Amino acid sequence: MSLEKKLILTALLVGLKYSNFRKRIIAILKGQEDAPIAGLTPTPASVQTDLDDLDDIVANGEALKLQQIANTEAYNAKTKKIRNEITDEWMPKVQTACAGDVEKAKGWGFGVKDVYNGHSQSPVSVTNSYPLVTDIDYNNHLQQTIYLVNNTTEDVNIPDDAESLQAYETFDQANTTDVKKMMHLGRVKHGKITNHFHSEELGKEVWYVFVYVPKDENVSPILSTPVKATII
Repeated sequence: MSLEKKLILTALLVGLKYSNFRKRIIAILKGQEDAPIAGLTPTPASVQTDLDDLDDIVANGEALKLQQIANTEAYNAKTKKIRNEITDEWMPKVQTACAGDVEKAKGWGFGVKDVYNGHSQSPVSVTNSYPLVTDIDYNNHLQQTIYLVNNTTEDVNIPDDAESLQAYETFDQANTTDVKKMMHLGRVKHGKITNHFHSEELGKEVWYVFVYVPKDENVSPILSTPVKATII
Protein backbone atom coordinates (compact mmCIF):
# COMPACT_ATOMS: atom_id res chain seq x y z
CA MET A 1 0.00 0.00 0.00
CA SER A 2 1.40 3.39 -0.99
CA LEU A 3 1.31 6.31 1.43
CA GLU A 4 0.20 9.72 0.19
CA LYS A 5 2.84 12.33 0.91
CA LYS A 6 1.54 15.28 2.94
CA LEU A 7 1.67 18.62 1.09
CA ILE A 8 3.49 21.24 3.11
CA LEU A 9 3.50 24.81 1.80
CA THR A 10 6.42 27.25 1.82
CA ALA A 11 5.97 30.97 1.22
CA LEU A 12 9.33 31.35 -0.56
CA LEU A 13 9.78 34.78 1.05
CA VAL A 14 12.93 34.32 3.13
CA GLY A 15 16.31 35.74 2.13
CA LEU A 16 15.06 37.66 -0.91
CA LYS A 17 16.24 41.02 -2.14
CA TYR A 18 13.50 43.64 -2.42
CA SER A 19 12.88 43.19 -6.16
CA ASN A 20 12.45 39.42 -5.84
CA PHE A 21 10.42 39.75 -2.64
CA ARG A 22 8.07 42.13 -4.46
CA LYS A 23 7.71 39.74 -7.42
CA ARG A 24 6.80 36.89 -5.07
CA ILE A 25 4.12 38.95 -3.31
CA ILE A 26 2.66 40.08 -6.63
CA ALA A 27 2.54 36.45 -7.77
CA ILE A 28 0.74 35.44 -4.57
CA LEU A 29 -1.77 38.29 -4.93
CA LYS A 30 -2.32 37.37 -8.59
CA GLY A 31 -3.14 33.84 -7.47
CA GLN A 32 -5.90 35.18 -5.24
CA GLU A 33 -7.18 37.38 -8.05
CA ASP A 34 -7.42 34.44 -10.43
CA ALA A 35 -8.75 31.88 -7.95
CA PRO A 36 -9.73 33.61 -4.71
CA ILE A 37 -9.96 31.80 -1.39
CA ALA A 38 -12.82 33.07 0.77
CA GLY A 39 -12.18 34.41 4.26
CA LEU A 40 -8.47 35.31 4.00
CA THR A 41 -7.42 37.68 6.78
CA PRO A 42 -5.90 40.15 6.13
CA THR A 43 -7.57 40.54 2.77
CA PRO A 44 -5.57 40.61 -0.48
CA ALA A 45 -6.46 44.30 -0.74
CA SER A 46 -4.88 44.91 2.67
CA VAL A 47 -1.71 43.04 1.65
CA GLN A 48 -1.60 45.12 -1.55
CA THR A 49 -1.78 48.28 0.58
CA ASP A 50 1.13 47.01 2.68
CA LEU A 51 3.09 46.33 -0.51
CA ASP A 52 2.37 49.87 -1.75
CA ASP A 53 3.64 51.21 1.59
CA LEU A 54 6.77 49.10 1.20
CA ASP A 55 7.34 50.59 -2.27
CA ASP A 56 7.15 54.08 -0.71
CA ILE A 57 9.64 53.11 2.00
CA VAL A 58 12.13 51.79 -0.56
CA ALA A 59 11.66 54.88 -2.75
CA ASN A 60 12.34 57.12 0.25
CA GLY A 61 15.41 55.04 1.06
CA GLU A 62 16.75 55.49 -2.47
CA ALA A 63 16.20 59.23 -2.17
CA LEU A 64 18.08 59.25 1.15
CA LYS A 65 20.93 57.31 -0.44
CA LEU A 66 21.23 59.80 -3.30
CA GLN A 67 21.05 62.69 -0.87
CA GLN A 68 23.79 61.13 1.27
CA ILE A 69 26.02 60.71 -1.78
CA ALA A 70 25.37 64.31 -2.84
CA ASN A 71 26.04 65.57 0.69
CA THR A 72 29.32 63.66 0.88
CA GLU A 73 30.48 65.03 -2.48
CA ALA A 74 29.51 68.56 -1.46
CA TYR A 75 31.28 68.16 1.89
CA ASN A 76 34.49 66.92 0.26
CA ALA A 77 34.45 69.70 -2.33
CA LYS A 78 33.86 72.44 0.23
CA THR A 79 36.50 71.19 2.69
CA LYS A 80 39.02 70.99 -0.17
CA LYS A 81 38.22 74.58 -1.19
CA ILE A 82 38.60 75.91 2.36
CA ARG A 83 41.81 73.90 2.91
CA ASN A 84 43.32 75.33 -0.27
CA GLU A 85 42.29 78.86 0.69
CA ILE A 86 44.06 78.57 4.04
CA THR A 87 47.09 76.61 2.81
CA ASP A 88 47.75 78.36 -0.51
CA GLU A 89 46.45 81.87 0.13
CA TRP A 90 46.72 82.60 3.83
CA MET A 91 49.66 80.55 5.05
CA PRO A 92 52.42 82.35 3.04
CA LYS A 93 51.28 85.69 4.45
CA VAL A 94 50.97 84.32 8.00
CA GLN A 95 54.46 82.80 7.62
CA THR A 96 55.84 86.26 6.86
CA ALA A 97 53.85 87.93 9.63
CA CYS A 98 55.09 85.44 12.24
CA ALA A 99 58.72 86.45 11.61
CA GLY A 100 59.91 83.26 13.32
CA ASP A 101 57.72 83.72 16.43
CA VAL A 102 56.17 80.35 17.41
CA GLU A 103 53.70 81.93 19.82
CA LYS A 104 52.36 84.19 17.09
CA ALA A 105 51.85 81.12 14.91
CA LYS A 106 49.94 79.42 17.72
CA GLY A 107 47.86 82.54 18.31
CA TRP A 108 46.83 82.58 14.66
CA GLY A 109 45.86 78.90 14.86
CA PHE A 110 48.78 77.46 12.86
CA GLY A 111 51.29 74.75 13.67
CA VAL A 112 55.06 74.90 13.37
CA LYS A 113 56.89 71.96 11.81
CA ASP A 114 58.83 69.85 14.34
CA VAL A 115 57.79 72.25 17.14
CA TYR A 116 53.99 72.42 17.55
CA ASN A 117 51.34 70.18 15.97
CA GLY A 118 48.18 71.70 17.40
CA HIS A 119 47.55 68.89 19.93
CA SER A 120 50.62 69.09 22.13
CA GLN A 121 48.94 71.14 24.82
CA SER A 122 45.72 69.11 25.09
CA PRO A 123 46.13 65.39 24.34
CA VAL A 124 42.92 63.64 23.40
CA SER A 125 41.38 61.35 25.97
CA VAL A 126 38.22 59.32 26.52
CA THR A 127 37.22 62.09 28.92
CA ASN A 128 37.61 65.05 26.53
CA SER A 129 36.75 63.54 23.14
CA TYR A 130 34.28 61.09 21.64
CA PRO A 131 33.58 59.09 18.45
CA LEU A 132 31.99 61.10 15.63
CA VAL A 133 30.02 59.57 12.75
CA THR A 134 31.15 61.07 9.44
CA ASP A 135 29.23 58.92 6.97
CA ILE A 136 26.81 56.00 6.62
CA ASP A 137 26.97 53.89 3.46
CA TYR A 138 23.51 52.67 2.39
CA ASN A 139 24.65 51.17 -0.93
CA ASN A 140 23.87 47.55 0.00
CA HIS A 141 20.36 46.26 0.70
CA LEU A 142 19.74 45.58 4.42
CA GLN A 143 23.28 46.63 5.24
CA GLN A 144 24.88 49.82 6.57
CA THR A 145 28.55 50.67 6.98
CA ILE A 146 29.22 53.44 9.50
CA TYR A 147 32.43 55.52 9.35
CA LEU A 148 33.83 57.29 12.39
CA VAL A 149 36.65 59.57 13.51
CA ASN A 150 37.61 61.14 16.80
CA ASN A 151 35.77 64.45 17.12
CA THR A 152 38.93 66.29 18.14
CA THR A 153 41.68 64.78 16.01
CA GLU A 154 39.36 63.97 13.06
CA ASP A 155 41.20 60.70 12.39
CA VAL A 156 40.35 57.06 13.05
CA ASN A 157 42.93 56.48 15.79
CA ILE A 158 41.46 56.02 19.25
CA PRO A 159 42.82 57.95 22.27
CA ASP A 160 45.86 56.49 24.02
CA ASP A 161 43.82 55.84 27.17
CA ALA A 162 41.15 53.88 25.25
CA GLU A 163 41.17 50.11 24.99
CA SER A 164 38.74 49.98 22.05
CA LEU A 165 35.84 51.66 20.27
CA GLN A 166 32.50 49.85 20.64
CA ALA A 167 29.23 50.20 18.69
CA TYR A 168 25.62 49.91 19.87
CA GLU A 169 22.19 50.07 18.21
CA THR A 170 18.58 50.46 19.25
CA PHE A 171 15.21 50.92 17.59
CA ASP A 172 14.04 53.05 20.54
CA GLN A 173 15.44 56.58 20.73
CA ALA A 174 14.72 56.65 24.47
CA ASN A 175 17.50 54.07 25.01
CA THR A 176 20.27 56.11 23.36
CA THR A 177 21.50 57.61 26.64
CA ASP A 178 22.34 54.21 28.14
CA VAL A 179 24.27 51.63 26.12
CA LYS A 180 23.25 48.95 28.64
CA LYS A 181 19.74 49.19 27.16
CA MET A 182 21.04 48.92 23.59
CA MET A 183 22.22 46.00 21.46
CA HIS A 184 25.99 45.62 21.28
CA LEU A 185 27.17 45.47 17.65
CA GLY A 186 30.84 44.88 18.34
CA ARG A 187 34.18 46.57 18.01
CA VAL A 188 34.84 49.32 15.48
CA LYS A 189 38.07 48.63 13.59
CA HIS A 190 39.97 51.11 11.44
CA GLY A 191 37.19 53.67 11.81
CA LYS A 192 34.30 51.64 10.39
CA ILE A 193 31.81 48.91 11.18
CA THR A 194 29.21 47.15 9.01
CA ASN A 195 25.76 46.34 10.38
CA HIS A 196 23.44 43.73 8.80
CA PHE A 197 19.65 43.62 9.16
CA HIS A 198 16.81 41.13 8.67
CA SER A 199 14.20 41.61 5.95
CA GLU A 200 11.48 42.31 8.52
CA GLU A 201 13.49 45.34 9.68
CA LEU A 202 13.25 47.00 6.26
CA GLY A 203 12.04 50.61 6.55
CA LYS A 204 12.66 50.88 10.30
CA GLU A 205 14.75 53.63 11.87
CA VAL A 206 17.79 52.51 13.83
CA TRP A 207 19.80 54.63 16.28
CA TYR A 208 23.55 54.23 16.71
CA VAL A 209 25.72 55.18 19.69
CA PHE A 210 29.49 54.69 19.94
CA VAL A 211 31.83 54.90 22.90
CA TYR A 212 35.52 54.51 23.71
CA VAL A 213 36.15 51.83 26.34
CA PRO A 214 38.72 53.23 28.80
CA LYS A 215 41.76 51.23 29.86
CA ASP A 216 41.02 52.47 33.37
CA GLU A 217 37.64 51.06 34.44
CA ASN A 218 37.23 53.91 36.93
CA VAL A 219 37.10 56.51 34.14
CA SER A 220 33.78 57.56 32.59
CA PRO A 221 33.95 58.02 28.79
CA ILE A 222 31.79 60.35 26.69
CA LEU A 223 29.09 58.77 24.55
CA SER A 224 28.85 59.81 20.91
CA THR A 225 25.90 61.84 19.71
CA PRO A 226 23.13 59.37 18.71
CA VAL A 227 22.77 59.03 14.96
CA LYS A 228 19.58 57.86 13.23
CA ALA A 229 19.52 55.87 9.98
CA THR A 230 16.73 54.30 7.91
CA ILE A 231 17.10 50.65 6.90
CA ILE A 232 16.75 50.22 3.13
